[in-house]
Amino acid sequence: MAITLDGTNGVTTPDLTVDTTTITVDPSNNRVGIGTASPNNPLEIAHTGSAGAGGLRIGDPSTIASDTGIYLRTTGDAVIGAAGGNIVFDTNMAVQEDMRINSNGHVTMPRVPSFSVNATPSLSGNTFVNYGAIKFNNGNHYNNSNGKFTAPVAGKYFFTCSLWPTSGNIDNANSYLVFYKNSSEYFGGHVGTAYQNITISCVMDMAANDTCMVNRGGSWTIQASTPRNNFHGFLIG
Repeated sequence: MAITLDGTNGVTTPDLTVDTTTITVDPSNNRVGIGTASPNNPLEIAHTGSAGAGGLRIGDPSTIASDTGIYLRTTGDAVIGAAGGNIVFDTNMAVQEDMRINSNGHVTMPRVPSFSVNATPSLSGNTFVNYGAIKFNNGNHYNNSNGKFTAPVAGKYFFTCSLWPTSGNIDNANSYLVFYKNSSEYFGGHVGTAYQNITISCVMDMAANDTCMVNRGGSWTIQASTPRNNFHGFLIG
């Protein structure tokens, strides 16, 4: 026998319902809903009275592909943390999972902004642009036509660039490679000699919509058609 408590009704069957959607027990599917009268998971918490409206869900929300709540679920196991299971965090299932911790403790975050380009970049003034080969561009925050990465959110970002100088007026005083944050020089290093790679790396503190690009000092040129010329970056946190 189930009990309904809503301040008006007495005892009804077959479910247990407290105040319409405050707490619902679905015995036929062994589900409990808080804030929803139609739970789709073993335990479902929604911030409105309709199923799948968001909130905190523990279970497998694969039946609702467009949900935008916060999810903690396991894949392949009925118990969170069980042997062989994964813990997956989703804020928008229609896009991609945000973070996964597998049974070996490996943490992956597929949606972290990141990019990798290589081959021979062109020059626009002293700015290296169009590296020619985009290995990946997660989130499409790097623009190969102008050589700029635009931060989608505020945070600490790691960048590294390596180029292979071949000719030109190379001297320690005036030949250098430098990261620019927006329109200002941020971090760099000097080019020593031809046919010796120059590599610079830095952690850049960026606000949303700040940009990072690579500029050249001097008139030195780089080796053509080689994967030894590259530019990479990603959000640390």
